[in-house]
Amino acid sequence: MTESALVGHPPANDRDLAIIKGILAAVPKLAGKWPPEKGSPPSPSWPPVAERNSDTKGGDIIASSVIVILVVALVTGTRVAARWSGKHNRIGWDDYFILAAAVEFCSRRLFDLFHQN
Repeated sequence: MTESALVGHPPANDRDLAIIKGILAAVPKLAGKWPPEKGSPPSPSWPPVAERNSDTKGGDIIASSVIVILVVALVTGTRVAARWSGKHNRIGWDDYFILAAAVEFCSRRLFDLFHQN
């Protein structure tokens, strides 16, 4: 039995060729655009640094983090207020865990916002 080809090299045998054809068939974008005889298709390239630089998206990140923190605080506060002001004024252990998780989540997001490198 012959050895298989390495990734990125042309297929070494019919079995390799069948594998490459299967990969190409599973990815509709590549079907008919990449010849299986060339081997596995190359990985997609990264966008230019200017497009993937997080410095250019700082405002979006801060705005989305603030919105998520407010939603978590609002939903958790509403739940606890509804449970506390109910007929029996009962807050159970699940409410304490939800409060702890909400406080941890919000504090972690705030820490990330104020301590970015």
